[in-house]
Amino acid sequence: MAITDIPVHVVDLTVTATDDNSNSATLTRANGDLDFSGLMNDGRVTVTFEAQGAWIGSRLGGRSFPTVKVTRVMATPNDAWNAICQGKTAGFTSVAADLGDAPMVDLDLSFDYGADNRDIVCDDCELTDYSAALDGSTESYTFVVRGPVVIDGTTYISSR
Repeated sequence: MAITDIPVHVVDLTVTATDDNSNSATLTRANGDLDFSGLMNDGRVTVTFEAQGAWIGSRLGGRSFPTVKVTRVMATPNDAWNAICQGKTAGFTSVAADLGDAPMVDLDLSFDYGADNRDIVCDDCELTDYSAALDGSTESYTFVVRGPVVIDGTTYISSR
């Protein structure tokens, strides 16, 4: 089963966000969830071709961008993490500055799932949603991954 198909309830998770100016911040979490979805073959959708109702072939088509959602029980606010993910850190330089002015960071997610250790590196990540419970108990971050993805040393998406 692919990692994208497994709903993971992780006990330990660290996520480090880094910009292109060596600014970084780390979010640590002791309770919550990690959802990594939409990981397609080399980041591209498979397109199926038919002729008169018969399958005649499949090819890799347009880009498909995976998403990463981290939810945590908030012990203390992490202002440095929020600032870098939104491009508000002093001296912030987007990792995708060569492609536009959207604030993007590289993410390194490390966690243990029982005896299984995972390390997921996602480049060119855009924060698309930040949510916090009104009582301050939980918060979640959703990123769209526009660049390469490496999981435990295996490259799943090789380029932008």
